[in-house]
Amino acid sequence: MEKRRLGIHVSQLIADTVSHIEIIYVYSLDGQTILGPFYLTGNETIYIDIDDKLWGVLVESESKVNVSVWIE
Repeated sequence: MEKRRLGIHVSQLIADTVSHIEIIYVYSLDGQTILGPFYLTGNETIYIDIDDKLWGVLVESESKVNVSVWIE
């Protein structure tokens, strides 16, 4: 199995003095694996090691955010 890294960057759309927490789950599309929860605040990037399966990302946030996802 090929090892890859999934990158996830979350940035808030509206500058706010209150720090919001985004909760991130990474899951395999076959339903066998769920990774997380991972917690991010503000403009942060995380990297998660994944295998060669197909993967999805779920982001829960109380504020409007942009989410970028890529595989290295």
